[in-house]
Amino acid sequence: MIEKVLKFFEGYGFPGYFVPFVLLFIVIAFVTPWELYSGIISGFLFVGPPFLVLLLATLIAEEWMGYVYIRNIRNTPYVLLEIRMPVEITQSPVAMETALNSFYSTGEPATIQDRFLGGKLNPEFSLEIASLEGAVHFYIRSQAKWRNIIEAQMYAHYPGIEIVEVDDYVNRIQFDRSKMNLWGVENTLQKPDPYPIKTYIDYGLEKETKEEFKIDPINGILEFFGSLGKGEYAFLQLIIRSHEDVKGYQKEGQELIQKFFDEAKGPDGKGFPVLSKDKSNAIEIITRNIAKKPFDAGLRILYIADLEHYNRDRPGGLPTMMRSFESHESNGFKPVFFTYRYWLADPTGKKAEANKRQLFDSYRWRSYISGPYAGRPIFVLSSEEIATVWHLPGQVAKTPGLSRITSRRGEAPSNLPQG
Repeated sequence: MIEKVLKFFEGYGFPGYFVPFVLLFIVIAFVTPWELYSGIISGFLFVGPPFLVLLLATLIAEEWMGYVYIRNIRNTPYVLLEIRMPVEITQSPVAMETALNSFYSTGEPATIQDRFLGGKLNPEFSLEIASLEGAVHFYIRSQAKWRNIIEAQMYAHYPGIEIVEVDDYVNRIQFDRSKMNLWGVENTLQKPDPYPIKTYIDYGLEKETKEEFKIDPINGILEFFGSLGKGEYAFLQLIIRSHEDVKGYQKEGQELIQKFFDEAKGPDGKGFPVLSKDKSNAIEIITRNIAKKPFDAGLRILYIADLEHYNRDRPGGLPTMMRSFESHESNGFKPVFFTYRYWLADPTGKKAEANKRQLFDSYRWRSYISGPYAGRPIFVLSSEEIATVWHLPGQVAKTPGLSRITSRRGEAPSNLPQG
């Protein structure tokens, strides 16, 4: 009986957890005096028409924006660039952060008119790491018009690399639930945006250090990805876009810092603030972080495998491998489990299956901050934080499946723009 009721509501697009609220409403309706209903009906007749007009206009605007965004994406040429690394990379993540600063200045923010009528988007870049049956590759996806800037910056800061336009690796997978299974997470932050994650500076990677003494937090991702076998795939996608409200972001950080000083003055708010070591460190890292270029960001990780090769122990590694980027004093990533099945809310399992399809499609579309799958858990990361999560690793990364080229480029192509 209960399953039939759930299927009835799901058939009309209502999730399973909506049913208890409907039942509660019915119970309240039977015990509420009619006099109260007459007052509610009179009030609705007064405010209802303008409210319905506003609601209808909002729904139409939302559908229109979705349409023009998809139209714009379909009509905009994109490129997927694979970054092939030499055996030796001596550059620290500082090189990647410097390159990212140029990504920040690509293009002017779209106006309201551009967005509403043309579906124009601020430039977005998708920084990706993919494991194709244990072979680990680095990619950057962007609008084709930014290709020269990407190549110029990457060659300038990593002169030994090779950049090649490739077909989309996601198309290698025909996601069929009768033959494959998927587990995925998206992420948010544990603390407010101005708190940085544990970055490469906290690991001392900005200093001249011998390779054998370096600790690179990206190695946790590479080791997990490199451990996959036949019929297994893992994808990490970090989508970034210039954050427009820089002053607001900096103000939020300054307010956090001021709060630490106010708390250190004691309950009466007087006297010289005495900061604990933890709060002093927090002030230092927040100050450093808000001085960097801020980006809107979305982080998504997927594990996909043929049913016969699907390893149920793998999904637990997706959020675990990101713990290298957190500490007690700093920020960290918090997973949002879109593919986990909650039995009470989803007894038939249909919602979880729909989420798996949506997660795969949103990855394929590179839609997170904007586009058909916008509205995900978006946060702000500085260029330092992004360069920590996605950079070209040095020799300290010993992952066997990490693709490297044997020959070394002498210099960047002469026809690329400088700067």
